Formats: sequence, C-alpha cells, structure tokens
Amino acid sequence: MSQILLGSNRNKAIGDPNDLAEIVTLMSSAPTITAYSNNYSGWGSFGMGEGTYITHVRAFSDLNGNGIYDFGEPISDWSDPCVTVYDATPPVTSDLISPADGDIFGGPIPTPITISGTTTDNSGVPYVTIEYSEAGQNNWQFVANVPTTGDSSPYSFTYDWTPDADGVYDIKVYGTDSAGNIEGSAYALGVVYDTTAPDAPAWLTPAADVYTRQSSHIILDWSDVADAVGYEYENYSVTTGNTWRSFDSCGLLLESQLPNAQIGPGGSCINANVATFSVDGAYIRKVRAVDVAGNQSAWSDSYTLTRDTVRPVSSVNSVATPSITAGYTFDVHFVATDASAGVKNVELFFRQDGGAWQSYGTHATSPIAVTVAADGVYDFYTIAEDKADDLTVADMNNGSAGDDGRGNIEDKVAVVEATVIVDTIAPVVTITAPVSYTHLTLPTKRIV
Repeated sequence: MSQILLGSNRNKAIGDPNDLAEIVTLMSSAPTITAYSNNYSGWGSFGMGEGTYITHVRAFSDLNGNGIYDFGEPISDWSDPCVTVYDATPPVTSDLISPADGDIFGGPIPTPITISGTTTDNSGVPYVTIEYSEAGQNNWQFVANVPTTGDSSPYSFTYDWTPDADGVYDIKVYGTDSAGNIEGSAYALGVVYDTTAPDAPAWLTPAADVYTRQSSHIILDWSDVADAVGYEYENYSVTTGNTWRSFDSCGLLLESQLPNAQIGPGGSCINANVATFSVDGAYIRKVRAVDVAGNQSAWSDSYTLTRDTVRPVSSVNSVATPSITAGYTFDVHFVATDASAGVKNVELFFRQDGGAWQSYGTHATSPIAVTVAADGVYDFYTIAEDKADDLTVADMNNGSAGDDGRGNIEDKVAVVEATVIVDTIAPVVTITAPVSYTHLTLPTKRIV
C-alpha cells in the first residue's frame, strides 16, 4: 500500500480550532474511506492500492469536540470531486512498428529514419523518449521526447529523425506514463543511415572505340564497387537516337527486357543477360553503381561500341593482266575497303595452270611479295576481313561461349582477278639454212 496526501482547496478562513474537514474518498470495489482533519494545508494521508479515487471535502464545526461530524453541527456543502489515479505500474514496453533491425534510410534525397509504434498503459502515456547509440556501443544519446496520440491505450507515436552523420545506429524507445513510471525499452538494432554515393565503376570490356559484328549476347562488364547492390546501365544509339536504361542486381532482368548489360561485379555474374544491338552504328554506353540506400555513383566514362555487319570488299589490281615475269618472286597488288570498322587484312588465293585454289596467307598491306616454285600461269584473287572482331559472344545459359576471332568476311566466290605468267626459260634459236659445213661455189666471171 502507498500513501497519497490530499490537500485542501478551501478558501474560507477558519480560525476556530473546533473547525474540521470531513474527507470522503470513494473507490470502485473498495469501501468508502472517511477521514477528518484540521490541517488545511495537507489533509492527512492514508494507504491506498492502485486505482482511481474520487474525493469530496466539506467543512464543519465540531461543537461536541469528538473529532467527527455529528448531525446538527454547522457544515458546508461538499466540494467538487477530486479524481486521483494511483498508478505504480510502468507502461508496457513499446511496440516498434518502424524501424526494424537492419532497416536502411537515407538515399540521394535523404529520407529520415521514421520511428513509430504504440505503447500501452492504464493511466496514459503522454510521451515516449527516443535515444540512439552507435551500433553495439551503448553510448546512448537523447534524441527527443515525442508526444503520443490517442484517447485510450494503446497510444501511438511517430517521429522522423535525421542523424547528423551517416552510420549504423541502435535506437531505443521507452514511454513515461502519467504517474511518472518508466517502461522497459524497445530496440531497433543496426539501423543504417546512408547518404554517401558509392564510387563509380570502370569499364572492363569491351574497351573504348571498338567494333563488333555481333548483334546480341555481347558481354559488357565493369569493375566491382564495394558497397553496390546493383548497377544502372544506359546505352545510346547514335544511329536511331534511342536511349535504353536498365537496372540489374546480378541477373534479375529478363531476356525480354533487353537490351541491357551483364551485371558485374567484375564478371562474377556471367550468366546475367547481355547487350543486344538492333542496327548497325555507334552505341555510347555508361554505367553507375547504386547502393542499398539508393545512392547513385557518378556515371562511368562513356565508351563507344560500334556494331558493323557490312562486309568489306577487295580485289587484286596488278598493273597488267596477264603480267609476265621472268622470276619466281613478284609483287601482287590489291585494294580493300570497309565503310566502318576498317580492313583488318586480306587473304590471297592462287592457282597454278588452272589447278585447285590455294591460300597464300593473310596480309595487312599491299603489295604482297609472292614467291612460286615453278614456271606457269598463276591466277589470283583476294577475300578481305574487317576489324569488327573485338568481342566475345556470350551464351545466355553457359556464360562465355567464345567466338572465331573473325570480323566480317567478304562474300566472294573464287574468281580470277589477275594473272601472272612466270617464264624463266630463255628462248632457243635454230638456223635451219644453210646446213652447217655446206660448200658453196662462187660464180665465174668472164672478162671480155
């Protein structure tokens, strides 16, 4: 049992020592308590259990001097009731709705940490107290006393807290009821507040300013960023003017969402979808990292990748056809052109005296020094290859499938473009008349 002191609000000056106050206190499910006092600054105290008490007071003259009111003695009207709640029970520990352990706040447009929940008590909880600590350090610091809302239990509270700095925080909330009882604390542990952008990734493959004859499954890869949970990829087609932007956190995109990029970090997600290019031309790409709070890094450098599916053209252009040479080594001249990636090399083909065509290897520059082993009639033609060979094809299910290392190949059937006649045998001259060692008779001249 506890003691509650009841004080007087009587405005009447009482000078007679026989003047007393009758105090009546009512409590549900308990007997009525009646007390008498001549102490007008603090009328008595008596033990009570927890509950709600209604107290009335009236003054009377104790003419009989027996310390109680007897019928007929002068007495005032009852005072207005005084309602007293005696509460020694702390509120129920608050139920935190937000945040949960490990929740993340902040982002590029910083969102505060929303702290909300309910608390329960029989006498009311006018406010809850919020404190924070660096995660696991128990160095608690005051944030705010937050008023609750609601006319009855449970009472609600909400507060938006913006930390002074990024970090990982523990948060605790405890309520104080109307009687001053403090509840046990509710905790949210490891709450992250992050407004710092991650570092920008760097392109790994393909390199800048390269060409490809591939139309799909092109591996695009970039460096790992430590706190990134995903990457945003943007691709711009110079030819069509279209821009695509995709987001992936390692393989979550569907093939129907192409074009997009294989997601790193560092190639660790090789099975993710890869880029598709619909038309020939230059594609300018860039990528940025996104962390768990939604902070975005700066864009990477913009790299250009050109899709080129147009085949090159070439031909042998010896000075004269047929050319005749008296040596086994001679030059074969060619011209080759490509509209986009440029010519990588040409492959020279030859045949001797109408026989089967054979390769004389690939060559990057003209003329080609050709050496043959025997006299004969040699026919030549070339097939060109361009430089659109820089990328590796990716298989959607099995990662890198490799490629043949070739660019676009000229579409040409075997055709004689030049002929060189090799003739190293000197001509033979034979005198057929007169016959060797034939004696001739000189004509006779007569002198007259």
